[in-house]
Amino acid sequence: MTNLIREKRKLPFSFKIINSNIIRTLSQLVEDEAFLVRDESEYYLLYSIDASDTTSFESVSNQIFKEQFLMDSKVVQRVIMRFYTLDNARSIEIQIVHSIKNENFDNYIVVSGNDSTWVNGILHRISEIIAGAEDQSKINSRYGGYLMFGLLIIINIEYYRLFYDYFIAVGGWLSIIAILGFPVLSLIILAKVFEEVDRIYPSIEIQTGALHMQYQQKRRKSLQWWGATIVIPLLLALIYDLLKNIAY
Repeated sequence: MTNLIREKRKLPFSFKIINSNIIRTLSQLVEDEAFLVRDESEYYLLYSIDASDTTSFESVSNQIFKEQFLMDSKVVQRVIMRFYTLDNARSIEIQIVHSIKNENFDNYIVVSGNDSTWVNGILHRISEIIAGAEDQSKINSRYGGYLMFGLLIIINIEYYRLFYDYFIAVGGWLSIIAILGFPVLSLIILAKVFEEVDRIYPSIEIQTGALHMQYQQKRRKSLQWWGATIVIPLLLALIYDLLKNIAY
């Protein structure tokens, strides 16, 4: 008799860099589970890939993820792995989506089945593989608003300290625009900067394709260079100058 009550567990995940090796390891686990039931029951197994160039691919074999093939030649945006027996005794679904915010919890593992021990065991094994993936920085997600607000205050205080008297002395419409418009302009520029930081530090990053195709990695290196050589020294100089003037 078919079990009428099945256990179902869902585990969303965020702030991970999922590379080709992690995807292959997950697919091998799914493949192994399908192999175990091949003589006992019929099953459904499908792997799918959506790439950034709008192409999509499907296969009933995890060879779709093999080296020197799609995973190494395409910038992958979505990976889905689905396995279930036709009697619904066992089911695994894994979805990985390149996500800036992952607000809708698009990245998840779902395991269900008649056997609670099997469900929890598979979920634990998959979650260990995900946990082994490289962590993505959470700094912009957790502290982005505070950082932007702090920078906005420092930049505007320093701007008015340096130029306010000059604009008042000069007078005219241009001076009024310069005085009143700078806070708005600085807010717009900082918002754009932090939007770009979100794009290069996405909540879930699928890292596939040739190195020159990996936008986030290239932009992170560029950002780190600009930060280390220009932005941080300039910001420290502004803070030092501000504190020096407050002290005197």
